[in-house]
Amino acid sequence: MATASDVCGLCFKEPVFGFCENCSIRLGERCYSKHSKIVIFTGHTVFPLDNIDYKKLVPVEKDIHEQKCQMHATDPQSFYCGKHEVTICGRCLLIDHKTCTNEIVDLHTTTFDEHKTDELIDSLKEIEEEIKDL
Repeated sequence: MATASDVCGLCFKEPVFGFCENCSIRLGERCYSKHSKIVIFTGHTVFPLDNIDYKKLVPVEKDIHEQKCQMHATDPQSFYCGKHEVTICGRCLLIDHKTCTNEIVDLHTTTFDEHKTDELIDSLKEIEEEIKDL
């Protein structure tokens, strides 16, 4: 039986392929390829693990939604601040991110449509090919 450190920390299905430095989470191959393409994760540094012993990396909690805030250890990270590119808890939102209202994303209401993402990526690849041909 695979342990939590042997499988992707997002989908919990695939074996570990890569790692996100910003989220400190292990990623399966599919999640790895899509991670930095998702708006709230744009700019994250992901890398394939290849020969790295991923079991020695910083351990993360099983569910990304249950990870604790770095500033308030008893509160879960429930929000993402796009202005500061950081995950935060409710207390951080009230204390340090009041002015970021238009840039706050509730992580519990965010969904990822894999099919739609694949369609958009395919469309972008077609446009890229057209540009190359021109």
